This record gives sequence, structure tokens and C-alpha cells, in this order.
Amino acid sequence: MNTIETKAYAKLNLTLDITGRRADGYHDLDMVMISCGLHDVIRIHLDTGKPWQLRSNRPELSDGPNDLTWRAAETYFARTGISCTGLTLSLEKRIPAGAGLGGGSSDAAAVLHALNRFYGCPLSLQALCEIGLQLGADVPYCLVRGTQRALGKGERLTPLPPMPDCWILLCKPEVSFPTPELFRAVDARNDIPHPDCRAMAEAICTQDLKQIGRLLGNSFLPVALERAPEVGSLLQQIQSCGALGATMTGSGSCVFGLFADRNAAEKCGALLSKCHCQVFLTRPV
Repeated sequence: MNTIETKAYAKLNLTLDITGRRADGYHDLDMVMISCGLHDVIRIHLDTGKPWQLRSNRPELSDGPNDLTWRAAETYFARTGISCTGLTLSLEKRIPAGAGLGGGSSDAAAVLHALNRFYGCPLSLQALCEIGLQLGADVPYCLVRGTQRALGKGERLTPLPPMPDCWILLCKPEVSFPTPELFRAVDARNDIPHPDCRAMAEAICTQDLKQIGRLLGNSFLPVALERAPEVGSLLQQIQSCGALGATMTGSGSCVFGLFADRNAAEKCGALLSKCHCQVFLTRPV
């Protein structure tokens, strides 16, 4: 039996702009995304000689064939024709579910990368991204990682310079939002905000952290605030603690703030930890 261990990093949307609805039912998006240090740990046990298994420290996620990591492994072996006599996926989940942090997509991407490295890289990154897009719109980004501008469903990626070093305070309230519900709510409105993704990309290119903080934004935010006012309260508290900017990532419900100073971020985290939410302090990776 062979064992592979790999990390799956959370993603953050610095900007998320919903630019239109497509004929295929999806929405066109314009986003600037980064990876941060919060991560899951995945262990892949190959050639176990036993039926496939999925284990997780969150029992509700141990759903075998319906899990995205399981589907990623199945698709990889089907695409390559490689034979695997038994497989066990062990997920140590640290990224909160229902947060907009791309935990499931990142786990699937990490499985694809790890299997491809183990078997000598028979598939190119482009081929892995093609598999990833079949699994979910965020998976191609999670395969590439880093700082990227993403268009289309999120699969058309343009690399940007690394995010300037800073402290990122994440706060996940108890509430979560079904993504399809938020898209329907956005479709019913004509007043959603459109964050400036081009300006955000320029601020990253010039390494202007203060401008990056000012430009943070998310088209989903108004409909999220209607459903959970506590999201707005958390954002206000983060801003009042001296963050350079704060917004919600993905379709929520996790919010985050950017800090230049670690002490300020830690003090803010201590305050928010009293608000019935999960708090993480991390940095860009």
C-alpha cells in the first residue's frame, strides 16, 4: 500500500462581480482570487486491496461516491486508464463548509494533483483543469492556485503577481447560504454592486495593499445581508478594528478582513470569537 499526503488551501474572492446570465443557465463572473494558508489535509491510501473508502473527521462528509474528492479520484483513473486495487481517502477538514472558501473544490483539486504526481504526471495541468471543470467551476482555480483573475464560470484564468503580504482574518458565522438561492435572488434585482476587478488587478500589480483593501467587494453581499444581518455586523466590527477593507468571500457566509498589522488582526479575532462564529488568522500563500 502507498500513502500520499497533501494540503488543500482555501480560496478567497477579493472581488466577485456577477456580470450576466448565460444561455446554459450559469452566470458570467469576473473575480480576483487568492489562496490563503487555511487548509485541509488529505491522505490517499492506494492499492489497499479493499473496496474504496472515504473517511473524514466530519462524519457528515463521509458520503463516498457523492463526495467531490471521491469523484475526482474516479475521474482521474477513468481518464488515465490507471488501475488502482483499492483506495481510501482520509479528509482532515479544517476549512469550514458552506463558507465560500472553496473547501470541497480545493480538496478535489488536491486529489487530482497528488495522484498525478504519484503516477509520474501523465496528465498536463490543462488536462487536469478539464477534469476539474467537470467537477465544479472553482476546481480549475484550485488546481492553479495563487493570485488569479477569473472570468466565465471561473475557469478562464489569468495569473497576477503574488498578493502583497498581509494578515487575513476569516470569520465564519453559523449561517450558510445555498449558492443557487443567492443567484436567484441576484437575478431578481437590478441594483447589485459591481466591484472593479480591473482596478483590483492593477492594485495587485502595483502591490498597493491599501488600495486592495479599498476595492474589496462582492455582488452577492446585499442579498446575503438580507438573509443574515449578522454578516453585516461582523463586517462592521472588522472594519472598526482597523482592517484595510473587508467583504464576504464567494457566496458566503465567511467574511474576511485584510490587516497590515498582526496585533490588530489578533485583537479583532479575539473580539469576533465571542460572536458565535469560527475565526481563523492566516496569510496569503
